Formats: sequence, structure tokens, C-alpha cells
Amino acid sequence: MFFWVLLFTSGAQAGVSERAYERAVDLIERMYLYPDKVTAPKLLAAAAQHLADEVSWLLVEVEGEAVYLRHGLGKPIGSLSVAQMNTLPEALLSLERLLLESGYDLEDLDVRVEILKGAMQALDRYSKVLAGEQLNRFNVRLKGTMVGIGATLALTKGHLKVTKLLKNAPAQRGGLEVGDRVVRINGVSTLNLPLREATRRIRGEAGTEVDLTIIREGTERDLTLTRAKVVVPNVSHRVLDGGIGYVKIDHFSQKTHFNLKNALAVLREQQGMSRGLVLDLRGNTGGSMKEAGRVADLFVPSGLLLRTAGADGKTVQNLQARMDAVEDETDVDLPLVVLVDDRTASGSEILAGALVQLERAALVGSKTYGKGTVQKIYTLGEGARFKLTVAQYILAGDLFISKGGLLPDLAVADIDLSSSGVRYKGWRESKAGRPWDEIVPAITERRGWRDQIHEPGDLRLELARRALLQVTGAKRATILQALEEQGRAISLAQDAHLVDALAAHQIDWSAPPEGEEVAGGEADALVEVKVHRSAPDSDTYIVAVNVENLSPNAMYQTFVKLDCPTFSAWNDLILPLGKLEPGAEKGSTMTVTLVPGFHSREDEVYAQVQSANYGPLPRHSNRVASESSKIPAVFVTARLMGVQKDRKVEVVVRNLGEEELEGVEVYFSHPGDLNLELLDQAARVPVLVPGQEERLQLGIRIGEALPVSLPLHLVVEADGYRQELAEWPVQLPLNGETVHLQAPTFQLDTVATSHPVGTYLLPVDVQDETGIQYVVVYVNGRKQIWLPGSGKALSAEVPVQLRGGRNAVVMFAVDSDGLETRQSLRIWGDDLASVDAEEPKK
Repeated sequence: MFFWVLLFTSGAQAGVSERAYERAVDLIERMYLYPDKVTAPKLLAAAAQHLADEVSWLLVEVEGEAVYLRHGLGKPIGSLSVAQMNTLPEALLSLERLLLESGYDLEDLDVRVEILKGAMQALDRYSKVLAGEQLNRFNVRLKGTMVGIGATLALTKGHLKVTKLLKNAPAQRGGLEVGDRVVRINGVSTLNLPLREATRRIRGEAGTEVDLTIIREGTERDLTLTRAKVVVPNVSHRVLDGGIGYVKIDHFSQKTHFNLKNALAVLREQQGMSRGLVLDLRGNTGGSMKEAGRVADLFVPSGLLLRTAGADGKTVQNLQARMDAVEDETDVDLPLVVLVDDRTASGSEILAGALVQLERAALVGSKTYGKGTVQKIYTLGEGARFKLTVAQYILAGDLFISKGGLLPDLAVADIDLSSSGVRYKGWRESKAGRPWDEIVPAITERRGWRDQIHEPGDLRLELARRALLQVTGAKRATILQALEEQGRAISLAQDAHLVDALAAHQIDWSAPPEGEEVAGGEADALVEVKVHRSAPDSDTYIVAVNVENLSPNAMYQTFVKLDCPTFSAWNDLILPLGKLEPGAEKGSTMTVTLVPGFHSREDEVYAQVQSANYGPLPRHSNRVASESSKIPAVFVTARLMGVQKDRKVEVVVRNLGEEELEGVEVYFSHPGDLNLELLDQAARVPVLVPGQEERLQLGIRIGEALPVSLPLHLVVEADGYRQELAEWPVQLPLNGETVHLQAPTFQLDTVATSHPVGTYLLPVDVQDETGIQYVVVYVNGRKQIWLPGSGKALSAEVPVQLRGGRNAVVMFAVDSDGLETRQSLRIWGDDLASVDAEEPKK
């Protein structure tokens, strides 16, 4: 993980007047691309429900055009209704006043901004209100410049290191070097400092200074750098073997066209523009529409690059209606291959699509994202902007990107072989954009499958490079022909490696013999699926399939595909079996490791047998039971030791779980702007058995004029767990008094895994040593229950509403110290309908 430390002046806090409601509604009515999908009740309900996500005690119920607000204890706060858009601003203002005048704690919530954010969530996923740091990041990405030092920092094993420097930027001019470890910023330690916090501490106004203390080759040094305006690098380049140029565009800012022309000029000097050019747009989620069009114009002499159309196909005020290529002496007349994937979106789809539609390039990778809409930015007030979807863009040939994205001319997907089995990645036809027999496999063989390691490298890039070496002209048709030939050659090599690798596990992956009638007769097979734990209480499950070939002929390259709409662990799994003679049986296994914290459950898993000569057979249904281990509870005490400026915090950690914990690590997250700093990154315990406690110490340096207690944030982690065992606020008294910390615990013995659709009495049983403050229950992303605490235990049955199919139930318990426990459940609603559930916003 890394972050460019190119710093800018932070904007003021959003100052938004009441008229912002009128402004936002007016823009929606006049400019929104999908006016028929917008109603005033829908926007009001979204605003209220978003507030409920931000305010713990607030419950919201929506009935038709009416919205009811009440406290979790049941006390009504008020109700609102709205029918027409012209009265929506007044309704949003009334919603704001109801909350502000409720008399309950809002914890410094900017209610007006949050109402605006919530209302816009009812539009589409790209329309949103931007404020604060989110707005700052958006501006930096769009403009492509910021005030900073021109260095890339990355967290490497907990240390803040310099990984890249911009030429002639303040960092390079000031003596910073790649590999330097930044240990202090303006005299304050960077231990446990998040990347975003590091950038915040370094940034400032142009011409001001920042002091960095670094360690280089074991020696500590101090540097003073002067901040300046720098260009954000979003274009990188290099020369590939054979004189093929390579350019990667990360996103489209207002500097992309300029940056790309500079990169192409350097490639020419390096003899990298003689045979062809690869444009890498993988992971490029877009940006400036105009810049994407300008970049496309560099490679196209004439023709429509794109046009825009608002609601009912009309032109949009202050939005360019069309862009056409203009022939220029600087145009690049080289064969082009564009690399794309499922995160290639928006502006990068404009570029890739224009080059394809105008017969200038071919695409390699997987189907693109399919974002074909345009957003414009409007001001709502000081420090707040409204990004609104106003149009869709259309490419030459009336190609609408929003209708499914761009399909690759040559699709590539991965097959990963390891000790856990065979993993197919990206082989869904909807994702790859091509049938299975047209996909080029990229085989990765890891240690544990057999003694050797085989990695194909960047096979997509290699395909593009080889094709360009073979092309003699810049037209798309000749590029496609070369890609097809190279795709066949590489597919044969990868297929041969797969046959060899699978043979090591007694799987005959030979193809059907040519010229032999192998698909005669009706295909049939008996498939059995079993799932069991690899060991008692283990989170690793063995998935075993067994297939009997009931067909009159052999089945070649046979595999079983498992799909599960309710649990991703069993979804999109492929188990290869190879050749099956008539009447023969064969089995295959793979291991799946569940994330700790899932309650016991049953899921419907569908198994489908497929083979190269018979294709897919009918699906079979199987019920699969599973359960993962509980996230172990820990008990922690902390106290401040000593009386000097540099003191120690003694932390005692006790394992309250039933399993041995390995690699337990305890640390404080960065204290922010407090006048103190951390002296130790973390303390570690190799093993912590059930019931065992370990005493650790963390150094801390205390400044002057601090309060009577230190507001810190304690984190406890252990190997094998993706989430923290504890992430708790702690008020550490300066007088050395011991603080006891233990989060609430849920008892889940009686929770159902399936229930008829409708009302279900959910058993809530929570305990806590210090006292429960409240419990919140979300169902399918919406808060349904808020329960106040009443001592050290809370036991109740609360009515929640289940819908057909999968229901995501998430409970949060918060104790009197502010410590929180989250418990996720999945309850299947017994009904014919099945709708994907959502996680709550928290």
C-alpha cells in the first residue's frame, strides 16, 4: 500500500446554507440524466435512512410518502411526507430541524451535509455530495496537481519508506532518496502513523517548510524541504523487448494529455516507438472525459471520438456535445494494443472504445466495467460540491458503453494451482466476455502442488508485445490477426503446462481426439458433493466432489462447477476431474478457509458437470452446512508506568477464547495531534493459550499540558484473523490507575439459519463486564432495532423482518467504555424470491 505525498492546502469545513437544498433539487430536476427514476418521497426516505446510519439511536420507518423518526426507546421524534419535488427542499429542512431539536446527542454531526449526502444516494451510484477530505482528494485527482514534496511513501513492515521521487520536485532537490525511512515529521514520530495522516502532517502551503527525520543506511539525518506545486504522475512508460513501447495511464486528470505526450517523446528517444505501442488501462477507473478524448485524438486522424446526450437525448448545458479527432503532425501512427480489465471504466472506456470503433486498436484482457455516464460538478456551498450524473457518452457507431462495457478481442483468465487445489479466477463468461474455449489460460503453479513453481508473468502484456512484433500495419484488422495467432500459440503452451501439472495429481486433462465421434448419445452423470471440516473446530473445509459418467462415451476435460447464491465461500468453485470413461467414477477435492466469526448455517449449493465434448449438464442441488470459529475474546488491562517524560504503558492481555492464539500483537494507533508520541511500534507474544495472560510494555513520550488522561486507541491482532481481536478507545489516566477493557460478547446458541419470510423473533443475548450502552440490529443494510443497555447483561427477543432469500443480519453491541463488538449472521428467508442482501453502513 502506498500514497503519493503531494500535498495541497486543505479546504475549509463545509459551510452550507439552507438554500443548498433548493440548489440540489433544482439541479436534479433540470440536469439529471434519469428524471423518470427520481421521486421526492424516494429522496426524502434516502436522506432519513442515511441519518439513521450515522446516528446510533435513530430509527426510521418509511410508509409510502411518509417518513417516521423515533428514538430507539420508542419515543416519536416526528414525521414528514412529501409528494412533489417543489416541496422537497422544505421537507429536507424540516428533517434537519427535527433532528437538531430532538434534544438527543448528535456527536458533532454535520446534519445538513449528511442529509444532502443521503438524499443523493437515491439517484445513482455516481451522483454524490463531496465535502471535506473526500472533496480534497477528488480535486487533486481531477486537476492532476497539488502542493507537496513529490515523493511516494509506502508502509513497509510498519515503517514509512520512500519508494519513488519525482524529478526536480522538492523531495529530490532537498536530498531525499528512495529507500529512506521517514521516522519523524516536524519532530513527531511516525510510528503507527497511517499514510493519510502522514500526508496531512506534511502538506501545507507552497513556499512553507516541512522537517523530516530519516534513517538511511542506519544513520539518522534531518532534512528540511520547501513545499511547491507538483504534477501528480498518472502516466508511466518503459521500452519492452523488441522495441515495443509501453505506457500505463492510471487515471485521467487535466494533465494526462500533457503527461502522455512527454512519455511518448521519451519513448521515441529510447527507440521504443518503432514497432508498436501497448496502452495499459487496467485498473484505470476514469476521470476527465475531455482528457480521455484528447488522448484518443493522439492516435486517430479523423472520426467521432465521442458524443454526449442528456435526458431524452438532449444536449447538456456547459457540457461538450461531441469530440472529433483532428489530424495533427504529432499523431501517433503505430499499431496499438490496449490492456483492459473489469476496473477499466469511464474515461478509460472512452479511450479504448474510440480506438476500437475507429479501427485503430485491439483489446486484451477481460470485459470492462461499463460506466458510460458523465458527471458534472456543481457548488452547494463553501467546501461542498454536488457531483451529478447529467449525460451518457456514446462512441462512434452509436456504441453505448453503459450497456455492458467493452468486450476484449482476446480474453485471458487465470488458473492457480496450489496445495489447496485448483482455483479458476475470472472464468465467468459475464466477466471474461468470451466463451470458455476462446479464453487464453494463464497458469500459475505454486509450491505445494508439486515441487516446482511456475508463474506466467504478465501474460496479457506478453500477448500484446508478441502480437505487435508480428504486425506490419496500424489497422485493427492486422492487429487482430496477429493477436489471434499469438493467442493460439500461447494457449497451446499454457494448455500443455496445465495437462502436465494436473497429471501430477492423476488427472488426465487430454483433449477429445480429433475426428472421433465422442459426443454421440445422451449425456448424463451422477454428481455428489460433500463438504466437511479438515479437523474439529478448524476453519478449513474440504470440498469433495464425485462424478459417475452415465454417458455412452468418454467425457474429456471434465470438471464440476459449484455455485452458491447465499454464501460466497461456496460460489464459483471449479474442481477438475479430467477424462472419465463410460461408467467410471472419479473424485476431486479442494480446500476452502472460512473467515472466523460466521454463525452455523446451511446453504444451497448447485453442482454442474461440464466437459469439453458434452458441454454443461443439468445442475444438481446440495445442502451444505458450515460454521467458522468464533473471533476469540480478549481481556486487556493498561496502566501508565513511571513519572518521566519517556514512560511505559503496561498492557496485560488475556486469551478468553477456547483456541490457542499465535502471533498476538499489541499496539497503539497513532495519537493524532495530541502532544505525545509513540516510542514502540508494537509488542508481540508468539503464543497465547486459552486462559493465559501476558504482560507487555509499550514506550510513550508525553509532552506538556496534557489532560488528566490520555485518549489513546488500543489494537490487538493475532495471526490468522483478518480483523482485529480488539480495536478500542482507552482513556489512560496519568496517575497510573489501571484501566480494564473487555468488549461485549454475544451468545448465539438459538439463532435460526432459516425461517419463513416475515417477522422473526431474533434472540439477542449480550454480556459485558462494565455495562452495555446499546445494541443495534441491522437487517439487509437497514437499521431495524436499537436497544438501550441496562446493566451487564441484555437478553431479549426482537422482531426483525426477513425477506425471501439471503438476509444479512448484523448486530453491534457497545459498552459503557465505547468498546464495540460486531456479530454477523446469515438467515435464509424461506420463499421463492431471492434478493442479494447488503451489509450495513457503519
